[in-house]
Formats: sequence, C-alpha cells, structure tokens
Amino acid sequence: MAYPRIDPRYEIREILGKGGMGIVYKAYDDQRHGYVAIKTIRDAADPIAIQMFLEEWRTLANMSHPNIIEMFQAGEYEEDRQRKPYFVMPFLTGQTLDALIHKSAQPLSVDTVVELIRQAAGPLCSPLHRTHSSRFETEQSVRDQRNGSQDYRLRHGASF
Repeated sequence: MAYPRIDPRYEIREILGKGGMGIVYKAYDDQRHGYVAIKTIRDAADPIAIQMFLEEWRTLANMSHPNIIEMFQAGEYEEDRQRKPYFVMPFLTGQTLDALIHKSAQPLSVDTVVELIRQAAGPLCSPLHRTHSSRFETEQSVRDQRNGSQDYRLRHGASF
C-alpha cells in the first residue's frame, strides 16, 4: 500500500485507524528515532472538516495534563493536489479499553471500572481544560494505565 509522504522525516508504516473525518498513521520519526502517530484529514475540500480538525489540534496543543496526549508538530502536506493539515503525537503502546473489555475472561471489576473512569474524567475535570470539545472518547482511544505507565492518553477522538 502506498502511503502519503507527509514530511521527509516521517516514514509511514501502517494505518492505525480510520474514521469519518481522518486517518491516523503509525510512522517512524528519523529525528526522534522512534515511532509517532500522525493524524490527518480525509477530505481537505470540506471547510467544516478542516475547521474541526484545526480546532481539535488547537485544543489539544493548549492543554496540559498527564492524561492528555502531547502534540509534537503540526503542518500541511500535499496529496492529490490538495493541501491537508496534519499533527504528530507520540505513538502509544499498551492495551486499549476496547481490548481490555473484549479480551477479559471475566467482566471488569467495579474497582477497575471506577479507576478507568477516574483516568478518563481527570482531564475533563481539570482547570486546564479551558475549551469546550464536542468530541467523545471511544473505547479505542482510552489506554489502560493501571500498570503504572502513562499509556492512557487521549490518542484520538471518535472522529478521525
């Protein structure tokens, strides 16, 4: 499969997810010497989609919380004669909430559910959450951080 050439420093390796608005890629960053996630928009001809994408980037870039993913870079690239915005985030490892729920041999305990809700709600209750966002987290975007790592972050929202 041929992937877009977003920036010479990034070598796209695979698609992590697709949604109605965009695509998230896993890419190798030659400068960081590690993997990153790159989110871009599907339809650059739709001004509303562009506005929503840029609002998402601005919102995340201006937030600071341990459970909110950091933004490394943002820019534009050309694909099919269209200028498309993108932003670069850390590539997160770990199990998604979706996998945790569906691969668990038993239902999640009340304590586990409460802890996952606490992690997910933390950024929403933070005074650093200054802007309103109509995007919702999905079970694919929530990471389990109970193992002590910082795997849970807002990786992407319901609309890619």
